[in-house]
Amino acid sequence: MVEIYLNGKPRHLKYDWPALCALERKSGLGLLQLMEEMGKTFKFSYIGLLLWSGLLHEDEKLTLEEVERWISPDQLVGISKKLHEAFGQAAENLKGVFDGLESKSKLIN
Repeated sequence: MVEIYLNGKPRHLKYDWPALCALERKSGLGLLQLMEEMGKTFKFSYIGLLLWSGLLHEDEKLTLEEVERWISPDQLVGISKKLHEAFGQAAENLKGVFDGLESKSKLIN
């Protein structure tokens, strides 16, 4: 988890399985498609979407609109760094999942 201060409170970004699924559902894109799209075109709405999904583990009733109200333009650089750090942790955790899926598919084929 990565600590981030939003709306005057410490919060913790965590991209676990439910967070990643919520991100996909809300965006309408698969995770890899979303990352590719974000690499092509910057949209302010992506920041809110990423924060919202990473904070759901703290409050399942949290809304995207609520999180977007917590963001101010002067925080974007700091928020971006925290998102990058949190996604880096998630990528490390998911690497094991995908490695396991790859080895299972080799056994089946």
